[in-house]
Amino acid sequence: MKKSQSSEITIPIRGMFEKDSMTKIAEVIQRLPGVSLVNVDINANRVKVIYDISLIDFIEFYQALINVGLDIPTLIATLNIQGMSCISCMAHVEGALNDLPGVINATVSLSKNSAKVTYVSDIVLIQNMENAIRKIGYQVIKSNELI
Repeated sequence: MKKSQSSEITIPIRGMFEKDSMTKIAEVIQRLPGVSLVNVDINANRVKVIYDISLIDFIEFYQALINVGLDIPTLIATLNIQGMSCISCMAHVEGALNDLPGVINATVSLSKNSAKVTYVSDIVLIQNMENAIRKIGYQVIKSNELI
């Protein structure tokens, strides 16, 4: 069993907010496993969550907010990676990227030696992605951010 570890995340949101939006958003997030506090700030367009990272991943917050009709602003980055030589390398890099809070999806191409990452820039930076790749033994030679 994983050890309980509390973390805080602030998720940017966009959408059409109605009178009861704050309550609805808070209720949906509070129902997720491991959530101990939800603070919805419609005026600042953000949701702050304190949660147990051993019980829930960022992608579950993302899906829950999308399912209630909110939009979470994302960017796409392409990371050119050096040192991958097999399917296992590709899976290792993909896993390291997908484990980062704020990453929606990372797909790695062995033939192109690159990763395409959809992410929330208010939560994770390209530098965090590059560091995660370096930490597992690969090099990032160039990163491009797309809107």
